[in-house]
Amino acid sequence: MRSRGVAAWRTAITASLLVFGCAACLPEDDPSATSSANAETSGTATTPIGDATDGDDDTSGGTELLFVRDLKDGDSWVASDGKEYRLGLVNAPERNEPCGSQARAFTSEYLDEGFTVDAYSSDRYGRSVVEAFDAQGNSLNVALAKSGYGNDKFLKQFRHENTDLAERLDAAFAAAPHRDCLNSGAKAKASPSPQSLVQQPKKQAGNCHPNYSPCLKNVADLDCGEIGFPVTVIGSDPYRLDRDGDGIGCD
Repeated sequence: MRSRGVAAWRTAITASLLVFGCAACLPEDDPSATSSANAETSGTATTPIGDATDGDDDTSGGTELLFVRDLKDGDSWVASDGKEYRLGLVNAPERNEPCGSQARAFTSEYLDEGFTVDAYSSDRYGRSVVEAFDAQGNSLNVALAKSGYGNDKFLKQFRHENTDLAERLDAAFAAAPHRDCLNSGAKAKASPSPQSLVQQPKKQAGNCHPNYSPCLKNVADLDCGEIGFPVTVIGSDPYRLDRDGDGIGCD
């Protein structure tokens, strides 16, 4: 009985040594063995870095189309991502300024199918300053400048922030059609009143004829060749300067 017990004890020890030895028999450079062991002990499978799809493309802004939610004017708006954007280096008139409605309509139509942005700065109002592109990848900044509804009000001051865009805008502004509504004083030029045509020459010495303003010499007769500027006719026209009867002589 004692010999049998000793034999069983020796058999158990031998089996344990074999199991322990086999665990060390695996090749050290076998990655599948190591991964399996780690997975079993940790309870989770390992995934190589970079293989997982975690939505990084959705936050990069490179390909995701945004949409206009609140168009302020031709160069600024709030987008579908909740951010307010401002076009860089090109300025559009405000809604209530001449050409404001045309510039706003141009931008609205250009971005109608969605847009992407290249944000490169921010302004004092906290807006993101960008070059905006339509769904086909065309630059709104350049198109607005080329349309004639944008002006170069801020181009010189901020061109250092985006020199590539500045150079493209230089060419766009040079090719833009002339828009009278963007020029100061253009509204008066477009629809002049008779009074706006009257220039103010230097005051003349001597008596002034009471029927004309500014002062004309009170003499027997004068003609427009001698006067050289428009005058307002008050009452009768003894010098016969207002041929078309609109109240302005020599116009």
